[in-house]
Amino acid sequence: MSGFSPHDKAVAFKVAISASEHLNPSRAVNPSPYSKAISFAIMMVDFVWLMRDEVKYVWLRLRTSWTARIYIFTKYTGLVSQIYNVYFTVRMFLGVYTSPRGCRFWFMYQAITVQFLLLFAEGLLMHRLYALFLHNRLILVMLIMFALSQVVSMWVSTRLSFPSNKHTVTCLMVRSNPGNAFFSATTMTTNVIIAFMTFWRYFRLPVKWTRGALGRLVLRDSACSLGAITMIMFFLTLCSLEVIKFSMSGNITYYWLICVLWVSIGRIVVDHEKLRDEGEEGEGNIWKGTLQLTSQIEIGESESSLDTRCGSSDGRTPTPRTLPSPLSMPMTKANQLSSSSACTGDSPQKWLGDRSPSCGDSSEPSSTVVSTYRLSLPNVRKSNGDASRAKDQPWADAGERVHSSGSSSRRPSPQSSSSEPTLSEAPS
Repeated sequence: MSGFSPHDKAVAFKVAISASEHLNPSRAVNPSPYSKAISFAIMMVDFVWLMRDEVKYVWLRLRTSWTARIYIFTKYTGLVSQIYNVYFTVRMFLGVYTSPRGCRFWFMYQAITVQFLLLFAEGLLMHRLYALFLHNRLILVMLIMFALSQVVSMWVSTRLSFPSNKHTVTCLMVRSNPGNAFFSATTMTTNVIIAFMTFWRYFRLPVKWTRGALGRLVLRDSACSLGAITMIMFFLTLCSLEVIKFSMSGNITYYWLICVLWVSIGRIVVDHEKLRDEGEEGEGNIWKGTLQLTSQIEIGESESSLDTRCGSSDGRTPTPRTLPSPLSMPMTKANQLSSSSACTGDSPQKWLGDRSPSCGDSSEPSSTVVSTYRLSLPNVRKSNGDASRAKDQPWADAGERVHSSGSSSRRPSPQSSSSEPTLSEAPS
């Protein structure tokens, strides 16, 4: 061997190691194969844990909720794919020979499964982010571009990198093409952007909403899901760049990635459906059965914006209850009831569809369509001569669209009789 150069010796050493792995596949098997079984065990524990909530909140809404259909489709498809991966792991551990074509098929199968679950997991989080930004079309276009770039990167990595991956006769990958890092980097970038935009928007929302049950749910699901996916993608990038040898990692990346994506999708759907069901059954029915997953979130005007400074003539000020505001309601100044100055007139009815800065009689109603709240006055008799009401009327439901035209159909008539108080007059 004295006549060989150091480079030739290094090449001969690599060839000897590769030949030993092919002749004795058991030497190339990860010394810790139980990590693959642990990922499957976690999925089974989560499956049993959510079985009761799944039957109660998902199966009963299978025909009416698209999120329930996504849950069922991904839940059982991901579970079957992981069972097949465990079967292949047992073959690798036992040293069963697999043809190169069979190994390539298995690698392609893993890539398709990961991309399939990743699209649904990121899609749910992106749709929620789109709702937090009040259905901003610019945000929607940007999120769609990130999703498409992530899909393209996965296709490029699968098409160009997988055929050049080196593996043993048991399909244990010993060396990966550096092109796989392109998919990992794109996915990490997308997740980091989604996390940043979610947290930035979350901390700019009203404190009352962020401290509520729905606000905590959004923060928890987004942080846990995106954090776990990003960590696994970072590990996959290190393996693709040969910072960590694939033979040392034991090819556990895709097993754990499928596990994390599968659990994330299940938790996002079940937790939100459970919270919505509890809100519908609670007092006040503040959800009103309209809260859909990631499409309508109550982040509108807080209760303080409804506090009025115009009380009735007897000195009592009505106390508003919590009024939900769906994201579809435009967040403009026309939606607010309170004016810029204190309202001390005798006609609180002038607020209905009025965008004037004061409550004086000279103000004219706006000719635009605004979203406001219908108020019920206490101790007011109708102009048709009905008996006066003894009790104060509660506040009416919110969110009604009131058309404020130039006509004075909703304003008090100045020619009304002084003997019978009208809506424009408060009883003395």
